[in-house]
Amino acid sequence: MKKIIAIVLLLFPMLTNAKIIDASPTDLETVFASKNMEYQFTPLEKKADKVPITLFWGNTCIHCTHFIEYLKNTLIPNYQDKFYITTYEIYQNKNNKELMDAVSKKLNINAKGVPFIIVGEKYFIGFSENTQKEIPNEIINAYQNNKTTDIVEKVLEREVQKEKITEFFSEIFIWLENFMKKVL
Repeated sequence: MKKIIAIVLLLFPMLTNAKIIDASPTDLETVFASKNMEYQFTPLEKKADKVPITLFWGNTCIHCTHFIEYLKNTLIPNYQDKFYITTYEIYQNKNNKELMDAVSKKLNINAKGVPFIIVGEKYFIGFSENTQKEIPNEIINAYQNNKTTDIVEKVLEREVQKEKITEFFSEIFIWLENFMKKVL
């Protein structure tokens, strides 16, 4: 019993220091409005058979603005039946930046710049003419091959699991603390 108590006491600080990411996605209407662009599209519904696209962007990033224009003028009109998009502004929201770092770590990369775009299972850092050619190909490829796993969602699910584990061990620690008070 003493060994169990010692193990829990040793693990408790590590588990209670687990940082939970509280990211806040930005809807497309707000993204377009921040760039003084009109939004006249049907919302892109999140569906299991659609390719997830995640955009980490900065509100003053010129390359992000170019990607958002490309999204509005090319991707949405031509491919909106194949994807949905979730966006996270990282300059004004440190939680979104923490999520970007966690996703970067999950992908075993060092994504420090924006735009950081994830299409299905492939990622792009920055925005260029090559990216403009590759993204539609990746949307079609992922859609045809049913690569619809949302990596960012998986990272967020892992964070929720960490929180549940932390709560569980907190309850055990409180119970053990009360038990030890009674015994000693």
